[in-house]
Amino acid sequence: MIDDRPSSGLMAICLVVAGGVLAAVALVYVVLTSGGNSLSQLAKYVAGVAFVAGVVNPRAAMFPFIVATIYLDLLKRLLILYDRVGFMDLFFVLGIGPALLAGITGGTLAGIFFGKIRVDKRHWILLAVSVVYVGGMAAMAFRDEGLKDALKKVADTAAYSLLLFVIPALFRDWREIWRLLRFGLIAFLPAGFYAYYQHFRGLSAFEIEYLKSGLTIMVKELDDVRPRPFSTLNSAHSLAFLSSMLCSIAFVPLAVGRDHPEISRRRWLFALLGLFCFGVTFVTMARSGHIVWIAALAAVLAFSSRRLTIAVYGIGLALYGSLIVFAEWFMVKLPEWDSLLSKDSALMEQATRIQTYTDRLISFTALHDARNYSLFGVKHYVFTHEALSSMLVNYGLVVLLPVLIAAGWSLRWIHRELLHLPAGGTRRVVCLFFGVAMGVVAGEIMFGAVAGVFPINAYVWIMIGGTLVELFRQADLRRGAENEIDRRHHHPARPVLDGRGPFATALN
Repeated sequence: MIDDRPSSGLMAICLVVAGGVLAAVALVYVVLTSGGNSLSQLAKYVAGVAFVAGVVNPRAAMFPFIVATIYLDLLKRLLILYDRVGFMDLFFVLGIGPALLAGITGGTLAGIFFGKIRVDKRHWILLAVSVVYVGGMAAMAFRDEGLKDALKKVADTAAYSLLLFVIPALFRDWREIWRLLRFGLIAFLPAGFYAYYQHFRGLSAFEIEYLKSGLTIMVKELDDVRPRPFSTLNSAHSLAFLSSMLCSIAFVPLAVGRDHPEISRRRWLFALLGLFCFGVTFVTMARSGHIVWIAALAAVLAFSSRRLTIAVYGIGLALYGSLIVFAEWFMVKLPEWDSLLSKDSALMEQATRIQTYTDRLISFTALHDARNYSLFGVKHYVFTHEALSSMLVNYGLVVLLPVLIAAGWSLRWIHRELLHLPAGGTRRVVCLFFGVAMGVVAGEIMFGAVAGVFPINAYVWIMIGGTLVELFRQADLRRGAENEIDRRHHHPARPVLDGRGPFATALN
């Protein structure tokens, strides 16, 4: 009998292609003939397709999600080239990322329900943490800004914490996380080259129009001596932090050493990519971004040792405490120090400008005032620009203290597990992952307005999730080894009585 399966498969492929072409033609017709902004209409359908793709194959959908983190704001910028832009146009364009994340999360839960994805109690705890975080952020945003703005804030910031659950559920070890991040490095190359172009040639005419359009708060760039490059992202600060994170990630092949030759053999190529990303961080003139690669380097060097870990956190806390205690003195000295730095050109003025840190110092002084310490936040206006004082002033000790306790407990657990990892390349890579995330957290504490901004928040959760993937795997391996030893050296659960002892007579 003739096997007709190949011809049947070919027929199925032809039908799929024909259906795709017809759907594309119909989509183009609908977009071009409908009212409103054509690009936003297209984005609406893209968001729908992205959601379905995330549900069908959540792990594969993580790769277009990485692309969206880099280029989604460029799509928003291109809206001004089409018809008049309204609020719903922004909603459709910026909704692609959350729609893709919702599909990935839904697909992950569906995979668990149907038995395709195996999880345990630890993963459900991560999901509970994510849900509590999203709910808490939604409640605070609703209290401060109303329903519409609260929904926007949740979609832009808090929702990406679901990656804390998704990443450990979809990926099995750090090598799979590396493949995802390696894809992000390659996808970032056009954005990086575009940043260099903006640095040397300036912004394009449509980008100047975009800054003036009211679609972004970055209109202040036009008041600077020269607009700073922001490439395809929403600001120069976001570009600086993302490129600094990718700069650190590019050195994974060097960090892994000889333990995994299939990864380390191209270490010098990725080192060049790391230097490329470092250059992007530099040309943004957003110096706060450099804290990420510094933290990642410190993590690789120190987090393998208990004493060095304590030393790193001790130095960080001492520096942070000094900024708080001596904030007013620094505010007086900054203008003097700034006047000593070279201002020969617009570029040098941006590179050596240090008075911009005054806003953070003013925010630190809020911690000096006892009136700002309350249970549920203060009612009078207090200027804040970084995480600790903002949380204290806006939400009070009822929120701040549990957050600090939970953060301290989580750090203690993660560092204990890091020290249990086998010495070598795996430990160094996992320390690097966690160091990248901690660098962004340090940036939020020292500078503010970083960790909650897309796409930086998405990468923070990916890096923490990637850290947990390997910590969970190594814990399972240790548990399996211990169980194997117990099976080989079995002992009775209770001692056998030999007739001696105080109850010997009664037993006999």
